[in-house]
Amino acid sequence: MNKFLICCKCDWVHFGLSKSEIETEVETFNVYYKTLTKEKQDSYYGGKESSIEQYQSCFNCGNTYEDFEDASPDKVPEGSTIQPVMIYEQDKTT
Repeated sequence: MNKFLICCKCDWVHFGLSKSEIETEVETFNVYYKTLTKEKQDSYYGGKESSIEQYQSCFNCGNTYEDFEDASPDKVPEGSTIQPVMIYEQDKTT
């Protein structure tokens, strides 16, 4: 089960992915993306490859992934579509 995270700015719920999960998703998508014609790249995906940066902000308000907190499953509105966001992991060396 995915970890649910809520944006501290607008309360939009997301599901959290680790940086390594996102790197895999970005790489897999971009391999597929490069097989498409330029017309399909533009039509289906706005002519843009995937990137890690796309997972580092709130889908709703653009708030940074560093400003999210854990959310219980009951905070997810029934029937809603939720988007992924990177799980913020503070540097443990400080």
